[in-house]
Amino acid sequence: MRTARILAATLLGVASLAATALAQERERPRERPREGRPEARRAGDPTRQMYQRALQGLDLKAEQRTQINQKLQTHQQARTNWQREHGAELTSLNAELRAAREKGDRNALRELSAKRAKLMKEPQDLQEKLNLEILALLEGEQKERFVRQALQRIRPMPQVARVRLVLAVLNLKKAQTESAGKTLARVSETPRGQAPAEGRVPLQTALQEIRTKILTPDQAKKFDELLRVGRARDFLAGVELTAEQEKAADEIMAAAMKKAADADRDERRTIYREAMQKIRDEVLTEEQRQQLQRRRQERGRAAREGARERPRERPAAEGD
Repeated sequence: MRTARILAATLLGVASLAATALAQERERPRERPREGRPEARRAGDPTRQMYQRALQGLDLKAEQRTQINQKLQTHQQARTNWQREHGAELTSLNAELRAAREKGDRNALRELSAKRAKLMKEPQDLQEKLNLEILALLEGEQKERFVRQALQRIRPMPQVARVRLVLAVLNLKKAQTESAGKTLARVSETPRGQAPAEGRVPLQTALQEIRTKILTPDQAKKFDELLRVGRARDFLAGVELTAEQEKAADEIMAAAMKKAADADRDERRTIYREAMQKIRDEVLTEEQRQQLQRRRQERGRAAREGARERPRERPAAEGD
């Protein structure tokens, strides 16, 4: 009997000590993940990581790194402020859009898409401002390399923002810059697949005007080349790739762009189509391929719905 009482007291003491240790562990502040640990990478800012990839290989000076880090911190704070103010509204809109898409309610889709586009304008403007601020801190060949990598790495980036980023490295004269700015200001902000508002023009119309009426032939050639760099990776937008997959996809696309440099339009299409197929077959997983297929079907539905609503237009000029 005495032995049983001793054993019970011992067990009670052990339990009490365990409870105290657990309480202390809960109260202890969590150790901040150290740089280089997997926890630090997971906890990192995705936007900063995206821009770090876009700045790889630029051989930045210490002063440039400091200035760029300051720009990134300012941008992140502005994005955080926007998220606090509008995050719940964006989440609600996204849920309504999914419901409208599932029901096939085109009227609701148009209205909600317009609301979302308006809501997202501020963060998109913040991103474009950051792109141009970083570009202004770079020198010589760093500028074009950053633009090439940014067009591939920074997602999402609105089409007009891509065009402005490309124009910023073409050494335009003041009059050219002003004319291009006025042309882009007329681009429709209506969601893709819907007819432009009165007085607005489709993006492709604006691009052709910039290409043929504002740029010199050499500038127009570089303009098209850089825009193709961004479009080459567009089909992977929204697919989460590992670092190894990104490197493999970039190598395939770089080889395709080199091969397509002196090809005509039809040949370029074939070259890029084959490169994309190679990425699907050799780089992506089966789950990622299915994700791409679903996105392609969604884009196809949106395009078909828009084609029913917008007026018939003349085909866009070659080189879009």
